[in-house]
Amino acid sequence: MPLSHITLQDFKVDRLAFEVRYDPAYLHWDRAGGIWTQALGRWPKLKNVKGEPGITTFILENRYTLSISIDRTTVVDSRPHRVPQDLVQIADPFLELVTKKLEINSYARVGVRPIYVKAYDKSSESAEAFFSMNVVRFPTGPHFGIDAEPHSGEYVVRWEGKSLGATLRVKSEQRKYELDPPPRDSI
Repeated sequence: MPLSHITLQDFKVDRLAFEVRYDPAYLHWDRAGGIWTQALGRWPKLKNVKGEPGITTFILENRYTLSISIDRTTVVDSRPHRVPQDLVQIADPFLELVTKKLEINSYARVGVRPIYVKAYDKSSESAEAFFSMNVVRFPTGPHFGIDAEPHSGEYVVRWEGKSLGATLRVKSEQRKYELDPPPRDSI
């Protein structure tokens, strides 16, 4: 289906990301454990998925991904509803905790990023819809010594004002899930 016939209603919100950026907060190295201990007190179902010097990440209820790094805090809702109230109920107290513990005085950027998805049965259908937008024109014949049609693409437009900005990104991509099943004798 050519993209010119697709409207935003054809897409579904796949994820909703809330991100705050700040000047490097090196206290992250000293206080990450204390932050997550307090977060676990509020949300006992938090599960650690990454603990490295530069970033710590936990998952809550197989839905929310909470991350803290030297210069940003992110909360991603992987099953958002039309109203982002659920995300706000997690992000607001989490950001308050991080801001206090890392002694952050100001934010460099605050953003909410909805990620919309339109699924296709085949990756070739996705690529066809993307290239039907005609935002990029290719000369005919081989490109860089490759005699083939492109199989994916990406188009990015950015708007910036004095205090606000927005980015529109359209891309054709394939999702791949890798699962490690439990050992047969543990089922």
